[in-house]
Amino acid sequence: ERMLRSIADIPRLQGRIKAMMFKAQLENEMDGELVKQVDCLRDACKAVHESKELQALFQVVLSVGNALNAGTGKGNAMGFKLSGLLKLSELKSSDKLDKKTTLLHFVVDVVRANAGEIRSVTALLPLISEAARISLEQLEAKRKEAAEGLEQAR
Repeated sequence: ERMLRSIADIPRLQGRIKAMMFKAQLENEMDGELVKQVDCLRDACKAVHESKELQALFQVVLSVGNALNAGTGKGNAMGFKLSGLLKLSELKSSDKLDKKTTLLHFVVDVVRANAGEIRSVTALLPLISEAARISLEQLEAKRKEAAEGLEQAR
């Protein structure tokens, strides 16, 4: 009974308890999975951004695309969208004997023949595949949740 009386005298008790609980939960989440996910994304972005091999591979893809589109309105392009990479496996050979070969196969053959140093771009795959599993929507939802909780705690 004495404890209840002493607690009853604390101003804004409910808000204070909610703020303390939110702080404890936020610290656990931030120390745990969220920080790991953000670090993973940051590391993957930095590795992709700094990769000379990946830039060289994209240059080969751009050169092949420009060679195929020479003389058209799409020829002599300065760049391409990353979604265009998916089309490399869709464009197939018109050769009657081999309709299984795609533009992707051709690009790989060009890289093997002319730019062997680009092969090390596969070292990025483990880092990128781990980062690809992270949901940006979930991270954004957690960020909004944390911002709302901090505002309520104030």
